[in-house]
Amino acid sequence: MAKKVIDISRIRGCLLGALAGDCLGRKFEGSTFNFTDKNDSEKYRQDVLNYVEECFSIVGPKEKLKYTDDTAMARVVAATLVDKNYFDAKAMAKGFVETYFSEKCNRGYGGSISQVFKKLRDSDFDDIFLPAEFQFDAKGSYGNGGAMRVAPVALYFSNDLEAALHGEVHQVAKEQCRITHSNPDAIMGAVLIAFAVYQACHAEQSLSQSEWIANLLKFIQQKCADIYPNTSTTKNPYYEKLSLFSNLIKNDSPRAEVSTLLGNGIAALDSVPAALFSFIKCIKPVDEISMSNPVQRTIAYAISLSGDTDTIATMAGAIAGALYGDVHIPDALYYAMEGSEFYSKIALKMHRFLQDAQDFIKLLSNASKTEVVDSGLSRFDQRTEEASASSYFQFYGCLAQQQNMMQDFIRTSTYQRAVLANLDDFKDKVVLDVGAGSGILSFFAVQAEAKTVYAIEASSMAVHCETLTKSNGYEDRIKVIAEKVENAVLPELVDTIISEPMGCMLLNERMLESFVHARKFLKPGGKMYPTIGDLHFAPFSDEILYAETCAKANFWAQDHFHGINLSALKTQGFLEFFRQPIVDTFHCGILMAHGLKYTIDFSTCAEESFQRIEIPFDFEMKRTCFVHGMAFWFDVAFIGTNSTVWLSTSPSEPLTHWYQVRCQIMHPLFCKIDSHLTGTVIFVANKRQSYDIELTMSCDGKSTTNVLDLKYPFFRYNGQPVQPPPGNQNISPTDAYWSMVRQQPTTSEQHFAVNGNGAIVGVDVNDPQSMAQNAVNAWNAAGASTSSFSESAFSAAGYNHLGGPGYVGTVYDSSLMFYPEEENSIQVADYNMSRG
Repeated sequence: MAKKVIDISRIRGCLLGALAGDCLGRKFEGSTFNFTDKNDSEKYRQDVLNYVEECFSIVGPKEKLKYTDDTAMARVVAATLVDKNYFDAKAMAKGFVETYFSEKCNRGYGGSISQVFKKLRDSDFDDIFLPAEFQFDAKGSYGNGGAMRVAPVALYFSNDLEAALHGEVHQVAKEQCRITHSNPDAIMGAVLIAFAVYQACHAEQSLSQSEWIANLLKFIQQKCADIYPNTSTTKNPYYEKLSLFSNLIKNDSPRAEVSTLLGNGIAALDSVPAALFSFIKCIKPVDEISMSNPVQRTIAYAISLSGDTDTIATMAGAIAGALYGDVHIPDALYYAMEGSEFYSKIALKMHRFLQDAQDFIKLLSNASKTEVVDSGLSRFDQRTEEASASSYFQFYGCLAQQQNMMQDFIRTSTYQRAVLANLDDFKDKVVLDVGAGSGILSFFAVQAEAKTVYAIEASSMAVHCETLTKSNGYEDRIKVIAEKVENAVLPELVDTIISEPMGCMLLNERMLESFVHARKFLKPGGKMYPTIGDLHFAPFSDEILYAETCAKANFWAQDHFHGINLSALKTQGFLEFFRQPIVDTFHCGILMAHGLKYTIDFSTCAEESFQRIEIPFDFEMKRTCFVHGMAFWFDVAFIGTNSTVWLSTSPSEPLTHWYQVRCQIMHPLFCKIDSHLTGTVIFVANKRQSYDIELTMSCDGKSTTNVLDLKYPFFRYNGQPVQPPPGNQNISPTDAYWSMVRQQPTTSEQHFAVNGNGAIVGVDVNDPQSMAQNAVNAWNAAGASTSSFSESAFSAAGYNHLGGPGYVGTVYDSSLMFYPEEENSIQVADYNMSRG
């Protein structure tokens, strides 16, 4: 039976975690200081923490980070597995040798490995294991070279449920190690790291430290006889060291003691236990390392043990990255590390191989009617109820719903402008359209001369998208992929990701997570369209809305509805109606304080950050009023290379199909001017592709809380223009109107007629003072030709030509009224004119 395919985030996390450990640990490798000297030890620790903190910061490291032989050989392991689709020891050995000599041996290779590579080259790879076996009096090297590069093996063979114990992971980990290190200590170290990475790929992040230790000890017991045939389990050197883990953690032993007992040298037995301990200890926060990022914390602790810092941190970083995913590798660090893009491409290829292998296994299983294979759940499937997903994709598979969005002029035109105003991000670029729908954004990308567009659409709309693609002649440039982005496989990384993932209140439907998930396909420095989202909110006062809601809820307060007493459900009725967010639009005058905003950067935020969003607030009230709840809207920005374009759903801007959203409270709060309204709004993601919203408000010692269900809002908008709130005028509205009228200049009118032949009568066309003179000239010019009509003063004045080329003759409306606006300018007041 096969295990589920591991998420690509964990594959990338493992590879990039190892790379980060190598690049950062390289700086401190071989550092000399006295562990027993508190000042010396503390200075080293602080130097490590400061450097790791800098590298993991938003700004990132100050210089390009280079990798060592650890990564150089791990790259060969990964590339050989992916390119060959199986373990080819000879191809891997050749890859090691070619890489070594092509880079002029300057990655920090150990002396024994250098000797092996030279012998392999000179022997023409006749026996790839022989040179390593003759090292150190035929005992073989006990170094950590096999362990430091083994992580890709665990990733590649992760589909096999029993692989870690009886399958390829164990065997290939041994064989790839034997190319350079044949000593049992080296082999056991490689197998142990491979097992830890494999476990991390599939483990829950909640797995405790004690469970990790127990699993590792159990694994050593099972594999001890295989690698150490004449040694009992308790005498196994790795078992002895790993047995110390529990007490070292329990006693919070200082780093000096950890390094002394576990080692920190170049031998596998002196570095593999240190790497495993660094990972397990940092599952929980470490007092002396105030870092919340678990991958960062693990790497920092591993380096703080000193010694062979790059290799210890490489192994520890690989395990931590496999458990926590690539979201913990910040973009700035990613871009700064040599080899990041290579690993991203390898991760894509490896994930595609795992999916293909899983599909093949499933096919064989179904064909033989034996066991059903668990194909695994993508991130989307993990976070979404099946019924919700089915309804969601059915909804977006309807042309009517696509039409509703496409006819939102503000939405569609803003997207088109954002694309066409940033040609540098699209022209000759590879673009990914997430949730493509009808493909409208893909077409915009093609208009901007994109080289290739991958349009991913999970609903049945993918069929219609492909139809439009072919009918418009773009099938060679737009590739439609009928799949969820979480399950999709692309043949290459992309330069730009575009999507329309916003739901009402920005967060509803939880498609933002899919949009962010798609970054796994994004090249370093690639663009996200949109780039950021601002969720704006402010307290509102709306007595009419509150009264409406209470009136609806009071239906259940009736004690004689057709003879039935409904009042037992009154409380539940109020709770239910007030749980509904209100989707409509409103006048800005109902907002009682200046708004606040919560910004989400789609280029850097973690997918997990959408699980729970807590936003504290403190508003200074601008009016004395009853607060009835909180109003929300959002803006998104397309921050391109050439320009920045904003799409807004603000009540101050033209209305969109997102409208605005208001969350009411059952018990309005009375707030005085200049008082402070404080509290929090908490969004908790649910499996119905939406959020439960907890809104808590306090003012002048009084508090209220309401919990709302964003999945089931009340759509209140009725198409009527919004009205300012009552009492909004500070002067007489009637006096203000007549004052405005009196300030307008007096205008004169002139009437003239057009006879059946199209000639203007009733005015003296030779009178230069005639107010109709310009109109007369324009009309006569318009009769000459269509082109002269469109270019004439008639057209410039705002008239419409309702006929076609060559139409002359009857004018149906023979009476026109003109108002002079200024000299040589005519404005149409009332007309209905055509030729034909």
